[in-house]
Amino acid sequence: MNEQENVFQSVMESEPVQRRYSSHSTNSLAEIVINVLAILWLIVGLLASIAFFALAAKEEPEALFMFLGIFSIIISLIQWAFVKIFVNISRNLFNINEFLRERFGDKEA
Repeated sequence: MNEQENVFQSVMESEPVQRRYSSHSTNSLAEIVINVLAILWLIVGLLASIAFFALAAKEEPEALFMFLGIFSIIISLIQWAFVKIFVNISRNLFNINEFLRERFGDKEA
């Protein structure tokens, strides 16, 4: 057996690492509220785009309503993605805070 096989064997035989979750790891209520708001914003944007496409079929300036429908879809997707990114940043900051508290103690800066 070479060294890589020995390392692989020792990793396979070792106990799995148990991850601890504390009250510092997430702010679940705020994340849930922001996620719900992001989904609602996406749904409203998609409904608005459907309404614009329906108006484009019936009203005279079709190009304007088609533009507004496409614009509404794009903007609602971009805003939804930004909100999801901010939630992930928040979650990562809480996890970094937990790690630093475990590593260096629970001291106020």
